[in-house]
Amino acid sequence: MRYFVISPDGQKYGPADVPTLNQWIIEARLNSTSMLEDEAGSRLVASAVSGLNFPMQPPPTAAHSNYPRVGPQGAAPIYQQVDTGGSEATRSIVLGGVSIVLGFIFAYAGLATGIYGVIAGVGGLTKGSKKAYIGLALSIIGIVMWVAKRFM
Repeated sequence: MRYFVISPDGQKYGPADVPTLNQWIIEARLNSTSMLEDEAGSRLVASAVSGLNFPMQPPPTAAHSNYPRVGPQGAAPIYQQVDTGGSEATRSIVLGGVSIVLGFIFAYAGLATGIYGVIAGVGGLTKGSKKAYIGLALSIIGIVMWVAKRFM
């Protein structure tokens, strides 16, 4: 049987099987008072699920956990969405392409757009997006085109 973790605001996370839920208990992502929903749609408290191994002491507070938490203190921990830099990477690709086109027509507009593309690409790279490399390359090509048009 697999279960969804229900956050205090009603969002569902999962589904996860019992071994995965036990791992989340070890990582302090799930506690005995967390609400779960089985795949059939029935809601129950996590302590009622057989096979889950909760420690005798209360779960660590958010201050002691290395994992991101969302919600009020003492509420069931839920996952925080992680920004993977996809929006910055896409922005960098678009800006890089525009900088190449503008580099042919309006030199300074191509330069400015290329610089913004590099900034967005670096932002995407720092968040782990591989697509940001494409945006960086396009943006740098746009800047190089500006330099070539300006000084040649």
